[in-house]
Amino acid sequence: MYRCAMSNDVMRPHYGWFRRQTAKPQEPYDKANEQGIAFANEARRQREQNELTKAETTMRKADSYFRKAIELDPTQPEALFNLGVILLELGILVRARLELEECAKWFDEAESLFEQVLNIDPTLVVAKNNLGSVAFERAWLLYEQDPVEAEAQFAKAEEHGRKVIEMKPDWPEAHNNLGNSIFERGGLARKRVPDAAVPLYLEAEKHYRRALEIDPKCAAAERFLGRLMFTWTGFYRENDVPDGKHASLLELYAAAEKHYRRALELQPNHFAALNEISSVLLWKAVELRALGRAGEVSGIVAEVLQLARRHARQTGKPTYNLACALALTNNIPSAIATLEDLGRHGIRLNPAYLRKDTDLDGLRDHPRFQALLKKLDEQMS
Repeated sequence: MYRCAMSNDVMRPHYGWFRRQTAKPQEPYDKANEQGIAFANEARRQREQNELTKAETTMRKADSYFRKAIELDPTQPEALFNLGVILLELGILVRARLELEECAKWFDEAESLFEQVLNIDPTLVVAKNNLGSVAFERAWLLYEQDPVEAEAQFAKAEEHGRKVIEMKPDWPEAHNNLGNSIFERGGLARKRVPDAAVPLYLEAEKHYRRALEIDPKCAAAERFLGRLMFTWTGFYRENDVPDGKHASLLELYAAAEKHYRRALELQPNHFAALNEISSVLLWKAVELRALGRAGEVSGIVAEVLQLARRHARQTGKPTYNLACALALTNNIPSAIATLEDLGRHGIRLNPAYLRKDTDLDGLRDHPRFQALLKKLDEQMS
Protein backbone atom coordinates (compact mmCIF):
# COMPACT_ATOMS: atom_id res chain seq x y z
CA MET A 1 0.00 0.00 0.00
CA TYR A 2 1.26 3.45 -0.90
CA ARG A 3 -0.42 6.44 0.62
CA CYS A 4 0.43 10.10 1.13
CA ALA A 5 -1.74 10.41 4.18
CA MET A 6 -0.52 13.19 6.35
CA SER A 7 -1.64 16.71 5.63
CA ASN A 8 0.68 19.70 5.96
CA ASP A 9 -2.29 21.70 7.17
CA VAL A 10 -0.74 22.04 10.61
CA MET A 11 0.40 25.54 11.42
CA ARG A 12 -1.75 28.60 11.11
CA PRO A 13 -1.37 32.23 12.16
CA HIS A 14 -3.04 33.60 15.21
CA TYR A 15 -6.53 34.50 14.04
CA GLY A 16 -7.68 37.01 16.65
CA TRP A 17 -8.25 40.22 14.73
CA PHE A 18 -6.88 43.34 16.38
CA ARG A 19 -8.85 46.45 17.33
CA ARG A 20 -7.87 49.52 19.30
CA GLN A 21 -9.51 49.15 22.68
CA THR A 22 -9.57 52.83 23.62
CA ALA A 23 -10.51 54.34 20.28
CA LYS A 24 -13.89 55.67 19.24
CA PRO A 25 -15.31 53.29 16.61
CA GLN A 26 -16.38 56.18 14.35
CA GLU A 27 -12.80 57.30 13.77
CA PRO A 28 -11.85 56.68 10.10
CA TYR A 29 -8.91 54.38 10.93
CA ASP A 30 -11.02 52.19 13.19
CA LYS A 31 -13.97 52.13 10.79
CA ALA A 32 -11.73 50.88 7.97
CA ASN A 33 -10.09 48.31 10.25
CA GLU A 34 -13.50 47.13 11.44
CA GLN A 35 -14.78 46.72 7.89
CA GLY A 36 -11.68 44.70 7.08
CA ILE A 37 -12.33 42.46 10.09
CA ALA A 38 -15.92 41.88 8.96
CA PHE A 39 -14.75 40.71 5.53
CA ALA A 40 -11.94 38.65 7.09
CA ASN A 41 -14.43 36.80 9.31
CA GLU A 42 -16.69 36.15 6.33
CA ALA A 43 -13.70 34.79 4.39
CA ARG A 44 -12.96 32.40 7.25
CA ARG A 45 -16.53 31.12 7.15
CA GLN A 46 -16.31 30.62 3.40
CA ARG A 47 -13.04 28.70 3.70
CA GLU A 48 -14.56 26.43 6.33
CA GLN A 49 -17.40 25.73 3.87
CA ASN A 50 -14.82 24.99 1.15
CA GLU A 51 -16.02 27.99 -0.88
CA LEU A 52 -12.49 28.86 -1.85
CA THR A 53 -13.18 31.16 -4.80
CA LYS A 54 -15.59 33.24 -2.71
CA ALA A 55 -13.13 33.22 0.18
CA GLU A 56 -10.34 34.61 -2.00
CA THR A 57 -12.59 37.41 -3.26
CA THR A 58 -13.64 38.26 0.28
CA MET A 59 -10.04 38.18 1.52
CA ARG A 60 -9.10 40.72 -1.13
CA LYS A 61 -11.88 43.00 0.10
CA ALA A 62 -10.53 42.68 3.63
CA ASP A 63 -7.07 43.43 2.23
CA SER A 64 -8.30 46.70 0.70
CA TYR A 65 -9.88 47.93 3.95
CA PHE A 66 -6.83 47.08 6.04
CA ARG A 67 -4.65 48.95 3.53
CA LYS A 68 -7.01 51.92 3.76
CA ALA A 69 -6.67 51.90 7.55
CA ILE A 70 -2.87 51.80 7.25
CA GLU A 71 -2.93 54.80 4.90
CA LEU A 72 -4.99 56.68 7.48
CA ASP A 73 -2.58 55.87 10.32
CA PRO A 74 0.55 53.80 9.60
CA THR A 75 1.73 54.10 13.21
CA GLN A 76 -0.96 51.79 14.62
CA PRO A 77 -0.22 48.03 14.80
CA GLU A 78 -3.76 46.64 14.47
CA ALA A 79 -4.33 47.02 10.72
CA LEU A 80 -0.71 46.08 9.98
CA PHE A 81 -1.19 42.85 11.89
CA ASN A 82 -4.58 42.09 10.35
CA LEU A 83 -3.30 42.70 6.83
CA GLY A 84 -0.37 40.37 7.52
CA VAL A 85 -2.75 37.59 8.51
CA ILE A 86 -4.90 38.08 5.40
CA LEU A 87 -1.84 38.04 3.12
CA LEU A 88 -0.52 34.89 4.76
CA GLU A 89 -3.88 33.21 4.24
CA LEU A 90 -4.03 34.41 0.64
CA GLY A 91 -0.59 32.92 0.07
CA ILE A 92 -1.72 29.58 1.44
CA LEU A 93 -4.78 29.69 -0.79
CA VAL A 94 -2.93 30.44 -4.02
CA ARG A 95 -0.20 27.92 -3.17
CA ALA A 96 -2.84 25.21 -3.50
CA ARG A 97 -3.26 26.34 -7.13
CA LEU A 98 0.53 26.20 -7.60
CA GLU A 99 0.72 29.95 -8.25
CA LEU A 100 4.07 30.00 -6.54
CA GLU A 101 5.34 33.46 -7.49
CA GLU A 102 2.19 35.18 -6.25
CA CYS A 103 2.28 33.03 -3.14
CA ALA A 104 5.87 34.03 -2.39
CA LYS A 105 4.93 37.70 -2.83
CA TRP A 106 2.14 37.44 -0.24
CA PHE A 107 4.42 35.63 2.22
CA ASP A 108 7.17 38.24 1.84
CA GLU A 109 4.81 41.14 2.47
CA ALA A 110 3.16 39.37 5.41
CA GLU A 111 6.60 38.86 6.97
CA SER A 112 7.41 42.54 6.54
CA LEU A 113 4.12 43.56 8.15
CA PHE A 114 4.63 41.38 11.22
CA GLU A 115 8.14 42.80 11.60
CA GLN A 116 6.67 46.33 11.46
CA VAL A 117 4.17 45.36 14.17
CA LEU A 118 6.99 44.13 16.40
CA ASN A 119 8.92 47.35 15.83
CA ILE A 120 5.90 49.20 17.20
CA ASP A 121 5.25 46.72 20.04
CA PRO A 122 8.02 44.14 20.67
CA THR A 123 5.88 42.39 23.31
CA LEU A 124 3.18 41.34 20.85
CA VAL A 125 3.70 37.59 21.00
CA VAL A 126 1.13 36.76 18.32
CA ALA A 127 3.11 38.77 15.76
CA LYS A 128 6.24 36.78 16.63
CA ASN A 129 4.17 33.59 16.32
CA ASN A 130 3.01 34.67 12.88
CA LEU A 131 6.58 35.25 11.73
CA GLY A 132 7.08 31.57 12.48
CA SER A 133 3.97 30.77 10.47
CA VAL A 134 5.32 32.68 7.47
CA ALA A 135 8.61 30.77 7.57
CA PHE A 136 6.74 27.47 7.99
CA GLU A 137 4.45 28.11 5.02
CA ARG A 138 7.34 29.34 2.90
CA ALA A 139 9.12 26.06 3.65
CA TRP A 140 6.19 24.14 2.17
CA LEU A 141 6.31 26.38 -0.88
CA LEU A 142 9.94 25.32 -1.41
CA TYR A 143 9.59 21.71 -0.23
CA GLU A 144 9.84 20.01 -3.63
CA GLN A 145 11.92 22.48 -5.64
CA ASP A 146 14.53 23.40 -3.00
CA PRO A 147 14.54 21.04 0.01
CA VAL A 148 17.72 22.59 1.44
CA GLU A 149 16.13 26.03 1.62
CA ALA A 150 12.88 24.46 2.84
CA GLU A 151 14.75 22.92 5.75
CA ALA A 152 16.33 26.30 6.49
CA GLN A 153 12.86 27.87 6.60
CA PHE A 154 11.60 25.17 8.97
CA ALA A 155 14.62 25.94 11.16
CA LYS A 156 13.73 29.65 11.00
CA ALA A 157 10.16 28.83 12.05
CA GLU A 158 11.61 26.76 14.88
CA GLU A 159 13.75 29.71 16.01
CA HIS A 160 10.70 31.99 16.09
CA GLY A 161 8.78 29.29 17.95
CA ARG A 162 11.36 29.03 20.70
CA LYS A 163 11.23 32.80 21.20
CA VAL A 164 7.43 32.69 21.36
CA ILE A 165 7.60 30.09 24.13
CA GLU A 166 10.09 32.28 26.00
CA MET A 167 7.55 35.09 25.79
CA LYS A 168 4.50 32.94 26.60
CA PRO A 169 5.52 29.51 27.96
CA ASP A 170 2.00 28.31 28.77
CA TRP A 171 0.49 28.82 25.30
CA PRO A 172 -0.54 25.43 23.80
CA GLU A 173 -0.58 26.75 20.25
CA ALA A 174 3.03 27.86 20.58
CA HIS A 175 4.13 24.37 21.65
CA ASN A 176 2.18 22.80 18.79
CA ASN A 177 3.72 25.20 16.28
CA LEU A 178 7.25 24.60 17.56
CA GLY A 179 6.63 20.85 17.55
CA ASN A 180 5.45 21.04 13.94
CA SER A 181 8.49 23.02 12.80
CA ILE A 182 10.79 20.46 14.42
CA PHE A 183 8.74 17.56 13.06
CA GLU A 184 8.85 18.82 9.47
CA ARG A 185 12.57 19.52 9.68
CA GLY A 186 12.89 15.94 10.84
CA GLY A 187 11.01 14.77 7.76
CA LEU A 188 13.53 16.42 5.47
CA ALA A 189 16.46 15.15 7.52
CA ARG A 190 15.00 11.65 7.31
CA LYS A 191 15.21 11.76 3.51
CA ARG A 192 18.98 12.15 3.80
CA VAL A 193 19.73 9.97 6.82
CA PRO A 194 16.76 8.19 8.45
CA ASP A 195 18.28 8.13 11.92
CA ALA A 196 18.82 11.90 11.84
CA ALA A 197 15.08 12.38 12.23
CA VAL A 198 14.81 10.43 15.48
CA PRO A 199 15.94 13.12 17.97
CA LEU A 200 13.86 15.72 16.15
CA TYR A 201 10.72 13.58 16.30
CA LEU A 202 11.32 12.93 19.99
CA GLU A 203 11.65 16.65 20.69
CA ALA A 204 8.50 17.39 18.68
CA GLU A 205 6.64 14.82 20.79
CA LYS A 206 7.70 16.62 23.98
CA HIS A 207 6.12 19.84 22.75
CA TYR A 208 2.86 18.17 21.72
CA ARG A 209 2.63 16.52 25.13
CA ARG A 210 3.41 19.84 26.80
CA ALA A 211 0.52 21.42 24.88
CA LEU A 212 -1.77 18.72 26.30
CA GLU A 213 -0.44 19.30 29.82
CA ILE A 214 -1.43 22.94 29.48
CA ASP A 215 -4.75 22.17 27.79
CA PRO A 216 -5.95 18.55 28.05
CA LYS A 217 -8.69 19.36 25.52
CA CYS A 218 -6.32 20.52 22.79
CA ALA A 219 -7.56 18.58 19.75
CA ALA A 220 -4.68 19.82 17.59
CA ALA A 221 -2.06 18.31 19.94
CA GLU A 222 -3.90 14.99 19.93
CA ARG A 223 -3.95 15.01 16.15
CA PHE A 224 -0.24 15.84 15.94
CA LEU A 225 0.62 13.02 18.35
CA GLY A 226 -1.43 10.66 16.19
CA ARG A 227 0.50 11.79 13.14
CA LEU A 228 3.80 11.31 14.97
CA MET A 229 2.90 7.78 16.09
CA PHE A 230 1.92 6.99 12.52
CA THR A 231 5.23 8.41 11.27
CA TRP A 232 7.15 6.05 13.56
CA THR A 233 5.46 3.11 11.80
CA GLY A 234 7.18 4.19 8.60
CA PHE A 235 10.57 3.31 10.11
CA TYR A 236 9.33 -0.22 10.67
CA ARG A 237 7.89 -0.59 7.17
CA GLU A 238 10.83 0.95 5.34
CA ASN A 239 13.42 -1.07 7.24
CA ASP A 240 11.70 -4.41 6.58
CA VAL A 241 11.20 -5.27 10.22
CA PRO A 242 11.30 -9.08 10.60
CA ASP A 243 8.43 -11.25 11.80
CA GLY A 244 7.91 -10.94 15.52
CA LYS A 245 8.09 -7.16 15.33
CA HIS A 246 4.58 -6.92 13.96
CA ALA A 247 3.14 -6.69 17.47
CA SER A 248 5.19 -3.54 18.11
CA LEU A 249 4.03 -2.11 14.80
CA LEU A 250 0.43 -2.80 15.73
CA GLU A 251 1.02 -1.07 19.06
CA LEU A 252 2.13 2.04 17.20
CA TYR A 253 -0.96 1.93 15.00
CA ALA A 254 -3.07 1.56 18.15
CA ALA A 255 -1.34 4.57 19.73
CA ALA A 256 -1.92 6.68 16.62
CA GLU A 257 -5.54 5.56 16.48
CA LYS A 258 -6.05 6.46 20.15
CA HIS A 259 -4.81 10.01 19.65
CA TYR A 260 -6.87 10.54 16.50
CA ARG A 261 -10.02 9.25 18.20
CA ARG A 262 -9.43 11.64 21.07
CA ALA A 263 -8.95 14.53 18.62
CA LEU A 264 -12.27 13.67 16.96
CA GLU A 265 -13.95 13.35 20.32
CA LEU A 266 -12.82 16.87 21.15
CA GLN A 267 -13.49 18.25 17.66
CA PRO A 268 -15.84 16.01 15.62
CA ASN A 269 -15.38 18.07 12.44
CA HIS A 270 -11.57 17.91 12.50
CA PHE A 271 -11.18 17.20 8.78
CA ALA A 272 -7.46 16.35 8.85
CA ALA A 273 -7.94 13.90 11.74
CA LEU A 274 -10.82 12.24 9.89
CA ASN A 275 -8.66 11.62 6.84
CA GLU A 276 -5.52 10.62 8.73
CA ILE A 277 -7.18 8.10 11.04
CA SER A 278 -8.50 6.42 7.89
CA SER A 279 -4.90 6.00 6.71
CA VAL A 280 -3.86 4.54 10.06
CA LEU A 281 -6.71 2.02 9.99
CA LEU A 282 -5.96 0.96 6.41
CA TRP A 283 -2.31 0.31 7.29
CA LYS A 284 -3.42 -1.52 10.42
CA ALA A 285 -5.52 -3.77 8.17
CA VAL A 286 -2.43 -4.57 6.09
CA GLU A 287 -0.54 -5.68 9.20
CA LEU A 288 -3.42 -7.81 10.42
CA ARG A 289 -3.52 -9.62 7.08
CA ALA A 290 0.23 -10.18 7.34
CA LEU A 291 -0.35 -11.75 10.76
CA GLY A 292 -3.03 -14.06 9.40
CA ARG A 293 -5.79 -12.15 11.20
CA ALA A 294 -7.82 -11.34 8.09
CA GLY A 295 -11.06 -11.90 9.96
CA GLU A 296 -10.51 -8.60 11.78
CA VAL A 297 -10.06 -6.61 8.61
CA SER A 298 -13.60 -6.30 7.28
CA GLY A 299 -14.80 -4.33 10.29
CA ILE A 300 -11.84 -1.94 10.01
CA VAL A 301 -12.44 -1.33 6.30
CA ALA A 302 -16.14 -0.73 6.96
CA GLU A 303 -15.22 1.94 9.50
CA VAL A 304 -12.76 3.56 7.10
CA LEU A 305 -15.51 3.74 4.49
CA GLN A 306 -17.79 5.42 7.02
CA LEU A 307 -15.09 7.90 8.11
CA ALA A 308 -14.04 8.71 4.55
CA ARG A 309 -17.63 9.31 3.46
CA ARG A 310 -18.14 11.55 6.47
CA HIS A 311 -15.04 13.52 5.47
CA ALA A 312 -16.30 13.85 1.89
CA ARG A 313 -19.71 15.06 3.04
CA GLN A 314 -18.24 17.67 5.35
CA THR A 315 -15.54 19.00 3.01
CA GLY A 316 -17.18 18.47 -0.36
CA LYS A 317 -14.00 16.73 -1.53
CA PRO A 318 -13.11 13.05 -1.97
CA THR A 319 -9.96 11.45 -0.53
CA TYR A 320 -7.62 8.74 -1.68
CA ASN A 321 -8.61 6.80 1.43
CA LEU A 322 -12.24 6.82 0.26
CA ALA A 323 -11.17 5.29 -3.05
CA CYS A 324 -9.20 2.59 -1.19
CA ALA A 325 -12.11 1.75 1.11
CA LEU A 326 -14.50 1.55 -1.82
CA ALA A 327 -12.12 -0.77 -3.68
CA LEU A 328 -11.70 -3.00 -0.62
CA THR A 329 -15.48 -3.29 -0.23
CA ASN A 330 -15.85 -4.22 -3.92
CA ASN A 331 -17.49 -0.92 -4.92
CA ILE A 332 -15.34 -0.91 -8.05
CA PRO A 333 -17.07 1.72 -10.23
CA SER A 334 -17.36 4.10 -7.25
CA ALA A 335 -13.70 3.58 -6.35
CA ILE A 336 -12.56 4.46 -9.88
CA ALA A 337 -14.93 7.43 -10.02
CA THR A 338 -13.43 8.70 -6.76
CA LEU A 339 -9.89 8.43 -8.13
CA GLU A 340 -10.98 10.33 -11.24
CA ASP A 341 -12.66 12.96 -9.07
CA LEU A 342 -9.45 13.52 -7.09
CA GLY A 343 -7.83 14.92 -10.20
CA ARG A 344 -10.71 17.31 -10.75
CA HIS A 345 -10.13 18.63 -7.24
CA GLY A 346 -6.49 19.37 -8.00
CA ILE A 347 -5.06 16.35 -6.15
CA ARG A 348 -2.15 14.89 -8.08
CA LEU A 349 -1.97 11.12 -8.22
CA ASN A 350 1.22 9.16 -8.89
CA PRO A 351 0.46 6.29 -11.28
CA ALA A 352 3.36 4.29 -9.83
CA TYR A 353 1.68 4.41 -6.41
CA LEU A 354 -1.64 3.33 -7.86
CA ARG A 355 -0.02 0.34 -9.53
CA LYS A 356 1.62 -0.82 -6.29
CA ASP A 357 -1.13 -0.09 -3.78
CA THR A 358 -2.58 -3.45 -2.76
CA ASP A 359 -5.80 -1.76 -1.66
CA LEU A 360 -6.53 -1.17 -5.34
CA ASP A 361 -5.96 -4.76 -6.47
CA GLY A 362 -9.65 -5.14 -7.27
CA LEU A 363 -9.39 -2.38 -9.88
CA ARG A 364 -6.42 -3.71 -11.82
CA ASP A 365 -8.19 -5.18 -14.83
CA HIS A 366 -10.97 -2.64 -15.13
CA PRO A 367 -10.77 -0.66 -18.41
CA ARG A 368 -11.55 2.66 -16.68
CA PHE A 369 -8.72 2.12 -14.21
CA GLN A 370 -6.33 1.28 -17.04
CA ALA A 371 -7.46 4.43 -18.88
CA LEU A 372 -6.86 6.50 -15.75
CA LEU A 373 -3.34 5.11 -15.37
CA LYS A 374 -2.61 5.92 -19.01
CA LYS A 375 -3.85 9.48 -18.55
CA LEU A 376 -1.73 9.93 -15.41
CA ASP A 377 1.34 8.53 -17.19
CA GLU A 378 0.87 11.09 -19.95
CA GLN A 379 0.57 13.91 -17.40
CA MET A 380 3.78 12.80 -15.69
CA SER A 381 5.79 12.62 -18.92
